[in-house]
Amino acid sequence: MGAGVLIPTWEYANDETSKEHIKNCFSIFFYLYLKIFIKIQKNNITYILYIYIYIYIYLVYIYAR
Repeated sequence: MGAGVLIPTWEYANDETSKEHIKNCFSIFFYLYLKIFIKIQKNNITYILYIYIYIYIYLVYIYAR
C-alpha cells in the first residue's frame, strides 16, 4: 500500500470518518512495524530508527500542517 494514497487534504483530515480511516491505517502501519521489528536483528538499529522517523514525519504532515 503506497503512502501517497493516505495523504489527505486539510478538509479530508477534519472529517471524523476520515480521521477514523487514518487511525486504522496507522494501526496497520504499527502492526507491520512490530512484525518487521521481530524479524530484524537487534544490532540493526538504524533501520528501526528510519521507520520511527518516517512514521513521525507522516503524523506531523497530517495533523500539524
